[in-house]
Amino acid sequence: MKITVDQLNALVKAGFSPKIRSVNGQTDITDTYEKYGPGIKFTFENGETLKVADNHRMLINNEWIEACELNLGDFIEPHGCISDITHIEHQRWIDFSVRDSSETYYHKGIIHHNSGKSAIIYSLIRHHLEYNRRCLIIVPSISLVSQMYGDFVDYSSDNGWKTENHCQQLQGGMTKDVSKPILISTWQSIFKQPKSWFDQFDVVICDEVHTAVAKSLSGIMEKLTATPYRIGLTGTLSASKTNKLVLEGHFGPVNQVISTNELMTKNQIAQLKIKCLLLKYDQDTRKAVSKYSYQDEIDYLVTNPARNKFIR
Repeated sequence: MKITVDQLNALVKAGFSPKIRSVNGQTDITDTYEKYGPGIKFTFENGETLKVADNHRMLINNEWIEACELNLGDFIEPHGCISDITHIEHQRWIDFSVRDSSETYYHKGIIHHNSGKSAIIYSLIRHHLEYNRRCLIIVPSISLVSQMYGDFVDYSSDNGWKTENHCQQLQGGMTKDVSKPILISTWQSIFKQPKSWFDQFDVVICDEVHTAVAKSLSGIMEKLTATPYRIGLTGTLSASKTNKLVLEGHFGPVNQVISTNELMTKNQIAQLKIKCLLLKYDQDTRKAVSKYSYQDEIDYLVTNPARNKFIR
């Protein structure tokens, strides 16, 4: 049975785990994420179409390619050559995560990439366990607790390491008594714990560390004074000097593995050109929008007919 991405989103948010095929077989869709941005609709010579965000990655001729790097005439297995490309100015997209060590899934016969940092975290905890260090892994959402645990199970499938013997999950309603050397938790589940509770950990690893500037997560880090090893991972580090100082205060100096500019120089991502248009809205509009939530404000902006007509 085919379902729309909105139906898929609703199922996941309701607690279901729809199945999808990865390179390793059937796997679960564990979480969905909404974003807004430009995209591309491809039409192939067999009549099939594919619509994706322009930075979406697919495996084409054994190479990971972003959608925006594809051109008319490119051959895409199993559909043949691209016969038409339509650029989509701006719309809502739904990404999703899968519980599979390959971080991939099939859609319309094409392998798509679902990148993640769980493999890095897995390598880190395996290293620290060699020295009998107790690890706290903090993730931003409940679904990512079980996803991280599931990823560790997948990574250990061929090496004999028993995730269930080493890792404990903590989310709403679960015990906060830690009986295993690795605890995977959301920050919401532990931020009210006293400092003495945090003293048991030697290592803290924070996924999506750019969220650590939030008051509650910063409060957690301030309680981890007895934890010498602090590691944060993110692919979306804010350029704000204030945010950077907060993160460095909690985790130490930023180690940027590679910059966007370096990736463009190596032709590993599309060349980026930015044109900035500063639009000034009337006083009544600004007053009304000032009461919106962040997401409501974004929704208003991207669907505003006058704005879209002007920037087109």
